[in-house]
Amino acid sequence: MKTIEKNKIENINLHDLVENQDNPRSIEPQQMQKLVESILTFPKMLQMRPIVCNENRVILGGNMRFRALLNIEQMEDEAIKNAIETVAVKLTDGEKQQLCSHWEKWKAEPKVEVVIADSLSDEETDEFIIKDNVYFGSWDEEKLKGAFDVDDMQRWGLNPWEIQQEATTYEPAEDEEQRIIIVYRSEDAQAVADMLGLDAIEKRNFDVDELKEKTE
Repeated sequence: MKTIEKNKIENINLHDLVENQDNPRSIEPQQMQKLVESILTFPKMLQMRPIVCNENRVILGGNMRFRALLNIEQMEDEAIKNAIETVAVKLTDGEKQQLCSHWEKWKAEPKVEVVIADSLSDEETDEFIIKDNVYFGSWDEEKLKGAFDVDDMQRWGLNPWEIQQEATTYEPAEDEEQRIIIVYRSEDAQAVADMLGLDAIEKRNFDVDELKEKTE
């Protein structure tokens, strides 16, 4: 019976890692922004799902998280604070401050917990790279809607069209705020701006009164 070797876990400087240039995954700018926000507001995920690299520190799993961390390292403290304020709406002011302090300290010495998969053969390495990005299951929409808040799921990166809300059974209160989510590719940004009467899409959230002023 073949013995399964246990991989080492090391705390490595971000700049000692090497992005895998043959990584078959890509990411759109708006998806990267979501990933950055996700890591900023929940850094413990980096320990629960660490980056995986080989003995030469080339990343086998987690290339997008690596890019996101590089982006975070370049962000000004004020930009990090604003992102946390915008996304982590359910956290207390104290918890938000803890996150800001965590990232301020991390940027001074940007290390990340990494699994060193030095026991994989070339064939196993190729298999891991693919399987690490394959999702075999599917969402149970009824359980999602019953157990999680829709706004939370959207902030966590679950695409809104994956949760089919039954509009016919939902009647909002008269004074309840409503929202429209527009999903578009980066190359369509100007077309969306023109549709809304804006010069450019400069931020993610617009109040209807603000849009009225811009179109008058």
